[in-house]
Amino acid sequence: MVERTATAYGTTLSNFCCHALDMSRQDTASMWFENPTPEVLARLSDGTGFSIEKLEDMAGANLHRRIARACEELLSTEEGRAAAAAFKAGRERIQSG
Repeated sequence: MVERTATAYGTTLSNFCCHALDMSRQDTASMWFENPTPEVLARLSDGTGFSIEKLEDMAGANLHRRIARACEELLSTEEGRAAAAAFKAGRERIQSG
C-alpha cells in the first residue's frame, strides 16, 4: 500500500517513507508496512485520509493472517480440497517436465 502511494506520487518507496513519513531509511519493517509504528500510521492516515484502523488492517501481518484464514476456510470445503488437489497435480506435472 505504501509502495503504491509512493509510485502514485512519482517517487521511490525509500524517498516517500523518508520525506513524507519521516522514517529512517533503515526502518525496513515499517517501510514495507510489516509492522508500522503508531506514529507512521498516524502520518500515513493524515496524508491519505484512510483511518488508522483501516491502515492497521492493511498492514502485512494482518493481511497475511486474513489470507491464511481464507485459505483454511476454503480447504475446509470439498470444492477447496478439489481445487488444491488439481493445483498440486498441475504443479507436479510442470516439475516432472
